[in-house]
Amino acid sequence: MTMTQRIIILLAIANVLFSSCMKDRLFPPLPDDNIKPVIEGSLLVNEVVSSGASDANEFGTMADWFEIYNPSQTDTIFLKLGQWEFRDASNTWLLTSDTFVAPNSFLIVFCDGQNTVLSEIHTNFNLSSNGDEIHLYYIPQLGTAFEVDGYVFGVLSAGTSKGRSPDGSSTWVNFSNPTLGSSNP
Repeated sequence: MTMTQRIIILLAIANVLFSSCMKDRLFPPLPDDNIKPVIEGSLLVNEVVSSGASDANEFGTMADWFEIYNPSQTDTIFLKLGQWEFRDASNTWLLTSDTFVAPNSFLIVFCDGQNTVLSEIHTNFNLSSNGDEIHLYYIPQLGTAFEVDGYVFGVLSAGTSKGRSPDGSSTWVNFSNPTLGSSNP
């Protein structure tokens, strides 16, 4: 084997090793230019209902829910299965299906104990009407989970919600008419 052939083989091996190391450093995978990596605050807990929900989920149940909001006007956020956790005060649920949150849009997560993703997302826990908390955690492929957003709330009356007003702001107010999947007043 000539010196040139040895150098070509060594370069090929180095390229394969470098490529395999770098693929794990990108999080989440970016399918197109409008999907950006996750940073703190890139998704926000926007509204919560923990008692007396008035909107039925796909199982026909009136279940607790929380709403995630993407405040970006341009960037879609990719939620890759196994890389997102939703937590309340005592439970953790790992997302089991890929999904996206488009710019300036909402994603509803039902806290109904169903533990599945069909046409809607259903955690393995319910929210407490006596007050609870909800947190969004992102888990990079080779990293430690970090909190993207969270909110701790007190007692909510049946049929009411607590939400940001307006969407994405730091001001939380009680709503007598929850706005599941649409803008808060």
